Amino acid sequence: MERHRNIMTTRRGSSKWYLEFWAKALGNQDDLIIINFNGKGRAQINKEVLPAFTLLNMCLVEDNYITHRKDTGGYNFRKIAKSDRYSCHAYGLAVDINWSLNPVTRDGSLKTNFKDSTIAKILEIKTKDGLPVFRWGGNYRSYKDPMHFEIFVTPDELSKGIIRKNFDQKEYVKLGLANKPLRKGDKGDSVVHIQNLLNEILSKRLVEDGDFGNLTLSAVLIFQKKAGLIQDGIVGANTYAKLLEFRNAKNLKERRSISGKYQIE
Repeated sequence: MERHRNIMTTRRGSSKWYLEFWAKALGNQDDLIIINFNGKGRAQINKEVLPAFTLLNMCLVEDNYITHRKDTGGYNFRKIAKSDRYSCHAYGLAVDINWSLNPVTRDGSLKTNFKDSTIAKILEIKTKDGLPVFRWGGNYRSYKDPMHFEIFVTPDELSKGIIRKNFDQKEYVKLGLANKPLRKGDKGDSVVHIQNLLNEILSKRLVEDGDFGNLTLSAVLIFQKKAGLIQDGIVGANTYAKLLEFRNAKNLKERRSISGKYQIE
């Protein structure tokens, strides 16, 4: 009998597991992008996991959890202390949020200012196959690391799409944008989705016909300028994440309360 190719022989989340499934991301600074979290925190992450961390940030926004710039970060090309194994931070697959407020403890206690509801929302982010996308350091057994959120799925598992409980799936699925950016001349449902986001965020009246033509291009360029992005008219992972951030902030009526970065009028 042929062996099933998807059988996982390495313990999920181990250093060996990251090296086996995410080797391309190890130390790969060319694929790093910056994600801005609710408040002033920001982190470098691998672009392939941007949709996942965008969903995590939506949970922070919904619960009004404010991140701080001085003690929030992501990519760090280093090995685990006292070992020859690389940390998942070396892959751009983990983020530490507000480490002064969520410190590492070794005595079994958990010191964190995250609400239980916020952590529950983040851990409910799953792939279409029902796999949890994130592992939280606050659930570690040997010690507690509540600042720490790491990707807990393989690239193949992540590429199938991610969803949040009780939310419209089309808002959050990857749409292939990280691997195949949308540009003038493209057609299809992904373009319809982008046109819908542009109409809502910019109060435009684009015909949502799935045809990336001149008017859609113009709207993308306007948005990129207002969002402080490179104005290339291409909707890649970074522009898509910003569209979701702006849309979410607008819906929650918080556009004017988050350091002014969502004020696009």
